[in-house]
Amino acid sequence: AKLQKRLDARLAAQPAGQAQAVGRGGAGSDEAIALKLDTLMQRVDSIASLLAKVDGSEKRHSGEDLRPESPPPSPPPPPPLSPPSQKSRPHKSKDKSSDDGATGIGDALVLPPNPSGCDSDSVPAPKEYCGKQGKSCFDSWEKNYMERHAAQIKKGLAAIRAPGCFPHGASVSTMGYFRTGSTLMYNIARVWGALGADGSLVGGYTCKNPVELGMGISGSDQERCSMICKDHVFHTDLAKNSHVVLMTRRDPFYSVCSRKLMDVWCNLDQTGRKEKAEWPELNAYKKKCKESPELERPETMKQCKALMKMQADIYFEREVMGKTIAFDMLTEDYENDPHGNVQNIAKAMGICEEAASDSALVAFIVAMGVELKKHPDHDMGITQMHDVHTEEQRQAKCSNLNAWMSEDEDCKAWMDGHALAESNSELQRLRKDPIARKEMIKKKR
Repeated sequence: AKLQKRLDARLAAQPAGQAQAVGRGGAGSDEAIALKLDTLMQRVDSIASLLAKVDGSEKRHSGEDLRPESPPPSPPPPPPLSPPSQKSRPHKSKDKSSDDGATGIGDALVLPPNPSGCDSDSVPAPKEYCGKQGKSCFDSWEKNYMERHAAQIKKGLAAIRAPGCFPHGASVSTMGYFRTGSTLMYNIARVWGALGADGSLVGGYTCKNPVELGMGISGSDQERCSMICKDHVFHTDLAKNSHVVLMTRRDPFYSVCSRKLMDVWCNLDQTGRKEKAEWPELNAYKKKCKESPELERPETMKQCKALMKMQADIYFEREVMGKTIAFDMLTEDYENDPHGNVQNIAKAMGICEEAASDSALVAFIVAMGVELKKHPDHDMGITQMHDVHTEEQRQAKCSNLNAWMSEDEDCKAWMDGHALAESNSELQRLRKDPIARKEMIKKKR
């Protein structure tokens, strides 16, 4: 209710045309604004779901403080599994650099020098990005894991920090239509990036044009700085200038069901209306839609088609710019073989084989993924994580969706094709449409 009041107040302060376009999300509103609003509401819903677990004293039910978006200083790390002798043990201050360029995460672990020669704080990226204002791109759990497994990951760290192994100066965009596991992909890429380039790496939500940030530009101070980012759409020139694009996809049923569980669902279609609906009418329709199969069935198909279009737009824009998707991961494949997919992501990023296949580094990143799902509310400012849904929730709220989606020929083909781009009829339509290609080229100039 407070959010609705705030939104109404903001809309009232905007010019009439703008408020009408943004406030009620009618079919006549600008697509880019509508998509941004949709994304924002997903993030608000995720945060609200997590905050619902916190009592009035802002403590989690376990008694531990809820972690703020900007992580607090990490607690003193536990000793390594096999502590070195006192004579050989390196005494490094936490998150400080030694004279030789090596970085000390804590007393037990010293990262090899970062050969990039670039300072991430010099990158004109958003201040919320990790790597800015002295904020590491490792979260607190990851730092503690590295301390505890210092001996095991030492070889892999030396490999990924060796000159020529990590592609310094590269930008990696992790993309995907809503609710596909793109946040998991982002975090896998982020940890690989931090292992190779923490100190010269920036990362976060909403991808920026790497050219404008100076990355890969000969002679710029940021030439050998790197970026890992997460998004659902290509912003200005990103499709053209991102060095690596990683995609995620998922059984469309799970993505559509997640949309329903997040209540991004049953919004009133206001096509052709001169005056936009007020909140009471919007809420009344949403309630009626959820209780009526006659209304919820077409809503389900509409949601499926919207996700198909998101995937198609990402692929098509990248193709029009003469570029490719480096790796498109099916979330169900990751669940069956996390270690193999973690390696594939590293190789797609351009990381050398020795580091990408190092068993200790791969095990570290797989463990990170487990921790991410177990504690999605930890260090959210770094992980960009949101709530996760259970099978019980799906059975309770989504039992009819699979059958309804299968009634639509295009959605069924996409579902049967495991959400592959080649099974997406919207993408095939764009590829065959010369006008769409010309408009896309014109748009990107």
